[in-house]
Amino acid sequence: MWVTGSAVALRPFNGPQRAILNHLQKMEDSALSRHQLLFGWVDYLLFASTLLVSLLIGVYHAWRGGNSTSEYLMGGKSMGIFPIAMSLAASSISGTTLLGTPADIYLTGTMYSWMPLAMFLCTPATGYLYLSVFHRLQVVSANQYLELRFNHIVRRIASVLYIIKQLFYMAIVVYAPSLALKQVTGINVYLSVGV
Repeated sequence: MWVTGSAVALRPFNGPQRAILNHLQKMEDSALSRHQLLFGWVDYLLFASTLLVSLLIGVYHAWRGGNSTSEYLMGGKSMGIFPIAMSLAASSISGTTLLGTPADIYLTGTMYSWMPLAMFLCTPATGYLYLSVFHRLQVVSANQYLELRFNHIVRRIASVLYIIKQLFYMAIVVYAPSLALKQVTGINVYLSVGV
């Protein structure tokens, strides 16, 4: 079998091999149309209800009010380990992680399994080396620590570098799911970025 453009030319095979290749060619010719790959009304209903529930949770907590900025950022210093761990996990998993991990595993094979080992080793080291210092000094962020350790100029330089990094990161994080949304809804990629 050799490839000529998008068509597959068949060498003369005998018996079952030829039947299998003919069947595969027929499957390719009768592939699903573009219309069959788009969302149906149930899919749109589930998608809209997910967005609505997320919006209502945000509105509820915004109107409930009463929290100062430090209570919001630090959880009132009364949150348990589980909600903090879930919050950190949810904030570190993006659409690019969900879309890119299967492709990464497909390309690199079992090399991806080394990542949990690295996390298992780095998490206690981070907790011991950094978080204990932050807790002792009662600082909220690494930038606040930089100001205490050095001066406000170093803090601003670190802040500007972080903002630049986040701009590049957010461009990818927003664009990748918009490509997936385009595939199932048919809307323009740039319009789905706004959604």
